[in-house]
Amino acid sequence: MESMWTVGAWDNMHLWEVSVEILRQLVEKFEEELNAAFASIFTLNDFDFDILRNE
Repeated sequence: MESMWTVGAWDNMHLWEVSVEILRQLVEKFEEELNAAFASIFTLNDFDFDILRNE
């Protein structure tokens, strides 16, 4: 029978691994969103604003 310390240590290690994986996925998603936002900003900068002024 495993001691409570061994089980607790395994649970903490498993929780740590899951937390790191969730954090990695969040950072990856944030990076994708940030790249998309920058891409749209640069696309807007290239847009011809004279068309909007004439309307």
